[in-house]
Amino acid sequence: MKIFIVEDNSFYAELLSYDLLSKSHDVEVFNSAESCIEAFHDVIPDVLVLDFFLRDGADGIEVLNEIKKFEHSNCKIVMLTSSSSKEVKRLTMENGANYFLNKSIDSGHELSRIIKGITYS
Repeated sequence: MKIFIVEDNSFYAELLSYDLLSKSHDVEVFNSAESCIEAFHDVIPDVLVLDFFLRDGADGIEVLNEIKKFEHSNCKIVMLTSSSSKEVKRLTMENGANYFLNKSIDSGHELSRIIKGITYS
């Protein structure tokens, strides 16, 4: 399974990708929304794991709207955030995210469970 991770915090990027790589998924990590969107022009992943708040000024909603412009994108979106705001969760789900994941030390394992569910659905 091809998985893109957009996370500007290198600790979380490593945490999220570790379990997925050990399960033989093809994982690419991007530290900006712009670099991820550029990559979509070449390949559309099966899953996009997207940090809601990025240091480059983009937020998850903006990226979701850009991703929707790709006609053949059946990509599943997992929104990732450290925010506990119900408003952030509501906005992401209303704008097309399939899953919502709060950042924690267990995020890598939780993400693996979500990916496993996507694989078998």
